[in-house]
Amino acid sequence: MLWKRRVPSQNPPTVEECLSRAEKAAARIPSVYWRVSTHTRLAELWARLQNLQNARAHLQQALESYLSEPPSEREVRQVFRIAESAKSFEEASRCEQILALAFETIEADPEDYLTIKLCTTSFLEWNLLGEALRAARMLSEEWAKDRAELFCAVAEAHFQHGEAEQAEALLQEAVRYLGVSPWHDDKIRVALARAWAKGGRWEQAALWAGLIEEPDHCAEAWCALAQAYHQQGNSEGAQQALANAQTHALEVESVWLRAQTLAQVAREYALAGATEQAETLFRDALAICETEPDSEAQDMALDRIAEYALEARLLQISYQACLRTQNPVYRTFNLIDVLFCLAPAYDAEMYAEALRSAKRIGSASGRAEALAKIGRQLAWAGQFRQAWDIIRFLPHAFWRGAGLLGYAHACAHHQRWDLAMRALQEIERMRIPNFIANAYLNFAEARLGGDVGDSAPPEQDR
Repeated sequence: MLWKRRVPSQNPPTVEECLSRAEKAAARIPSVYWRVSTHTRLAELWARLQNLQNARAHLQQALESYLSEPPSEREVRQVFRIAESAKSFEEASRCEQILALAFETIEADPEDYLTIKLCTTSFLEWNLLGEALRAARMLSEEWAKDRAELFCAVAEAHFQHGEAEQAEALLQEAVRYLGVSPWHDDKIRVALARAWAKGGRWEQAALWAGLIEEPDHCAEAWCALAQAYHQQGNSEGAQQALANAQTHALEVESVWLRAQTLAQVAREYALAGATEQAETLFRDALAICETEPDSEAQDMALDRIAEYALEARLLQISYQACLRTQNPVYRTFNLIDVLFCLAPAYDAEMYAEALRSAKRIGSASGRAEALAKIGRQLAWAGQFRQAWDIIRFLPHAFWRGAGLLGYAHACAHHQRWDLAMRALQEIERMRIPNFIANAYLNFAEARLGGDVGDSAPPEQDR
C-alpha cells in the first residue's frame, strides 16, 4: 500500500521544468491579484537561478497586471510585494519607482484609513521616512485620531534614526489633534507615550501615560513603555512599567475587557523573559473570563487570550483558551493557529480536538476551510495518510484545491515526492490555474533546497 512503503513514481520535475509549467499556468489565471502574486514568485525564483532576463520579464508582467486595474481597485500591498521581489536583483532606484505607485491608490481614496496605514507602515519598513510621512498626510483631516497615530509612528522611526528634531516636531503636530474627538483622546495619548518611549524620553512617555483616563488604555501605554525599556536593556525599568500595566489592567470594570487587558500584560511579561509571571497572569485572565455572564463577550476575550498566548509562544495556555471557547469558529481557527506554531511536531489530542471543533462549524464553506487547513497542518507534521483522507474528499472545490496545494507543498518539503506528485495530479484535474502554478512554484522552491528539512511550514501555508 502507498502508506506502508514508498511507491516508485515519476521523478519530480527539475526546477526549470517547474518554472516553465508555472509560467504556462500563470498565463491562464483570471484574477489580477493571483496573477500578480504568481509572476512575483516567478521573478524571485528565476533570480535565484541567476536568470535575470526571465526575472525582469516576470517582474514587468506583475507590474502590468497590477496597473491593469483602476487605482481605486488595486490591492496596494502588492506594490510592496513586487518591490520586495525586485530588491534582490534590481537597483534601489527601481524599487523606489515601484513603491511610488502606492500613491496612486491613496490619491483615489484619501479616506481609506486602512490602505494609508498599510502604506505608511510599509514605507517605514523600507526606511523611506519621507514617503511614509507623505502617505500619512494624505489621510483626510476628518480622521484625527488616525492621523495622530500615523504621525507618532513616523516620529518613532525618526527617533530610531537619531533624528530627534524631526520626531519632536511630528509629536507636537500629533498633540494638536487632542480634543477633536474627545472619545479618541486616550488612543492618541497611548501613541504619544509609545513614541516618546521609543526615543528614550522616559519622562515625557510617563507623563503621557499618566494622562490617560481609561485603565485599559493606560495599561496599553505602560506595556509600550515596557517594550521600549526591554529593547534598550533596562530590565528594571521594564519590570516597573509592567507592574504599572498590571495594576491598571486589574482596574478595568468590564469583566471581559479586564481579562483581555491582563492577557496583554501577560504577553509583555513573556516577551521580556518573565515566563513564570506571564503564565500566572494568563491563568488569572482565564479565571476572570469564567465570571463573564455574557457568552459572546467571554468568547471575544478568550479569542484575544489565545492570540496573546500564541504570540508569547505559550502554546498550552493558548490551547486551554481555545478549549474554553464556545463559538466553534473562534475555537477552530485559534486551534489551527496553535497547530501552525506547533509544527513540525505532532500532538494527536490537539489535532483530534481541532477536527471535532471544525465539524461543528455551521457554514459549509467555513467548515471546508477549517478542514483544509487542518489537513495541511497534518501533512506538515508528517501525518500524510490522515491529511490525504481529510483533504481529498472535501466537497468545496476551492478549499479542496487549497488543501491539496498545501499538502503537496508539505510532501515536497519532506522529500516525499511520490505523495507530492499524486497530489499534483489531483490539482491538475481541477483545472484551476492559480493552484497549478503555485504547486509548481512550491516544488521549485523545494528542489532549490530552500524549503527542506524539519522547519515549520511557511507563512503562506498558514
